Amino acid sequence: MKLITFIFISIFAIICVNIQSRLGVGIYNVNIKATENKIAFTHYYTPQVIGEKIKQDIYLVDVISGNKYQLTDDPYEYANLNWSRDGNKLVFTSKRNKEQEAFLDSRKNPDYLCIYDFRKNTEKLLQNNLEKEVKNIAKIWEAKGKEINFKFNAKYIDSSNPFWIDYNRIGVILMLPYGLGSAYGRICTFDTLGQNLTIHGDLFTHPENRIFNPQWISDDSVVMYLTDLDLLNSNKQYIAIYYFNENRYEYLNDDNVKVGAPVLSTDRKKILYTEYKDNIASNILYDVINKKKKILNLGELSGDKILSPDNSQIAFIKKQGDERDIFIINIDGSNLRRLTFDGGVKSSLTWSPKNN
Repeated sequence: MKLITFIFISIFAIICVNIQSRLGVGIYNVNIKATENKIAFTHYYTPQVIGEKIKQDIYLVDVISGNKYQLTDDPYEYANLNWSRDGNKLVFTSKRNKEQEAFLDSRKNPDYLCIYDFRKNTEKLLQNNLEKEVKNIAKIWEAKGKEINFKFNAKYIDSSNPFWIDYNRIGVILMLPYGLGSAYGRICTFDTLGQNLTIHGDLFTHPENRIFNPQWISDDSVVMYLTDLDLLNSNKQYIAIYYFNENRYEYLNDDNVKVGAPVLSTDRKKILYTEYKDNIASNILYDVINKKKKILNLGELSGDKILSPDNSQIAFIKKQGDERDIFIINIDGSNLRRLTFDGGVKSSLTWSPKNN
């Protein structure tokens, strides 16, 4: 009897392991609870030995003490972090194929949209529910006579740069192909289960019109980064606010000025971005309410950057040789300080909300 019980338990354990392996569940440090005054980021270590696995995990660093905490410790890649409005959740993308060669092939190893809840120590993968939602949307569009050449593929959910609408809704770009070589690009939102998908506005894009880094300002508008808007001039780049109800763009920069991706403040009243004109970089803080620009005397802040919750500081990644570390500077250019000292490649900064 004991032998039978042992065999049964062993088989059950093997089944559970296989299921977990198939689902690709992340391994998290469940001891991290307090997230206030933290910056979350991804840290990539280049393999130093032949055969060593690529390592890219999520870390948190305390902006006051500088203490660093490792959140994930598994063989997956993480990117596109974004803290929820209450600071209790992180939304991000993750490559969940464990095979090393798949890291180099996005077709074999797509990005999966995930949410980690610090309070419940739970992870949710949203992709399966989103696929069902998108298929339903496609059927509705086809029933209305839309010319959609639709064969679903996960690549049509552009989960790069997911953003929060409120405490329980998330947004991404949804690309639905139609005709020959074209696509509808829509802002879509859904709940934290990947369900109840809603498509906003009438945003139309051609494959050469790339939309990046959308961020939700209000129920009527988003700010986004556009490239190649003019098909005859592929060098054009824009920071634009798109108004759903009016189907209208408001461009923040001129045609002859190149720009970096925008960063929306926690209170959604400021937009931070970089303009490049005549090889000179200027950091711009745009007031969404008053529609005014302010040039910040900060020098060039290359790479990822993020505003503090009270808009008084900027955290950014500074490249030094092949390594990148996080620095913080006051909005007036004073009190520059280094926050991390361990090298590697860091990216995808997101600053936790205040008093979460």
